[in-house]
Amino acid sequence: MKAIVKTFLNLRTDAPEIRIDNNPSFFNPGDEIEITETLIGEEYKGSNVWHRLTNGGFTIANGITKDERFKNPLNTKLNRLVNWSVSIANLNPIYKTGYGADTKIGIIDLGIEKSHFDLAENIIGINDFTDPNLQGIDDSKKGHGTHISGIIAAKSKFSNGVVGVAPNAKIAFAKVIGNGMSKPGGEQIFEGLNWLNTTFKPHVYNASLGFNDNPTQNILSILDDFQKNNKIIVAAAGDDKELLPFDIFQRPNEIQYPARHPACIKVGSVKKENLSDYDSIKSRIDILCPNIPYMSCSNAQNDFYIEINGSSMCTAFISGIIALIISSKIKKGESLEVLSKDILLNALKEMSTPVSQFNYDNRTQFQFNVC
Repeated sequence: MKAIVKTFLNLRTDAPEIRIDNNPSFFNPGDEIEITETLIGEEYKGSNVWHRLTNGGFTIANGITKDERFKNPLNTKLNRLVNWSVSIANLNPIYKTGYGADTKIGIIDLGIEKSHFDLAENIIGINDFTDPNLQGIDDSKKGHGTHISGIIAAKSKFSNGVVGVAPNAKIAFAKVIGNGMSKPGGEQIFEGLNWLNTTFKPHVYNASLGFNDNPTQNILSILDDFQKNNKIIVAAAGDDKELLPFDIFQRPNEIQYPARHPACIKVGSVKKENLSDYDSIKSRIDILCPNIPYMSCSNAQNDFYIEINGSSMCTAFISGIIALIISSKIKKGESLEVLSKDILLNALKEMSTPVSQFNYDNRTQFQFNVC
C-alpha cells in the first residue's frame, strides 16, 4: 500500500530503531512510499508503530500522512490510531523493549472475530467448547471476546485502528461461553483452560468472565494445579456493583469463579462515584481500575471498533502488562520458573496509581491500583 511522507523522515535500514548507527537516509515531505508491513519497534515521540518499506528499510509511522489510501479499508468510524502499548500510566521503561515478544496469552471468553484486521496476525489457535460448528465465532452482542483480545494484543496495520498493550504477543483463544451448549459449574471453562494448557502452555491466562454455580471438581483441580505450579491467570472479580455490600447487613456479593480461587490475580473496577467505598473493596481483590470505557476491536460488521467498560476490560489490560514483564525477562534470559503471582503483583505495584489520582476523564490512558 502507498502513503505520503508528511515531514522530513529518516529511513532506518537495519531495524525499527532510532540509533545513530542505523544508517539513516531520509525522505522529503510529499515523497510517496510503498509499505509492505506494519510492526512494533522502538518508541519515538509517542509512537512505536513502524512501517517496513517494499524496497527495504523502516520508517516511524508518525511521519506518514493519514492519506485516504492508507486508511483502514474496514467500514469503520474510528479515525485515529488507539495505541495502548504506549498508553499505560507509570509503565516501567524496561518493559517496553519487546512489547510482548515471545509470549503467548491464553484467553477464555465468548468468541473472537478471527478475521479482524488488527487481530488475525497474532492468533495462533482457536477452539470452541460451546459448539464445534461455530469455530470460536464471536456471537456476543458487542464482541466481548474480540474486544478483550484487542486490548491485549491487537496490531493495527493502518493509521486508524487499535494497537494492544502487548502487540507482539500471540493469542490462543478458547470459546467457553456463547449461544451453543452450556455446561454447569464452569466445566467449559475447565475444558478451555485444559486445552490451552496442554496445547500452547501460555505464559498468561486471561479470564474476563465468571460463573456463580458451584464449581465442578475439574475446574477446582486445574486452578489448584495453576496455583501449585505458578501458572499466571488474571481473572475479572467484578465491577463495584458486584464488589460492594448489597444488603442492610453489609454482606458483600460472592466473587465469581474463577476469580474467587487464590490462584488468580483478581481485577476489579470502580466508578468515580463509588471511590469512597475503596476500603470496602480493596481487601477482596488484588487490583482496582477506573470503570470507564476503553476503545478496542469489535465483531460489529458496521464498525469493527467499540468502547466498552468494566472489569473484563481492566483484566485484559493487566494480562497485557504481565506479558510485557514476562517478555522483558525472556529477552534478558531470566528463568520464568520462579515467576509467581506475588512476584508479579510486586512488579505491578511499582507502576500503581493511587486511587485518589484516578483520572476518569482520560479515556486514552490506562491506570490501575494494586490494593
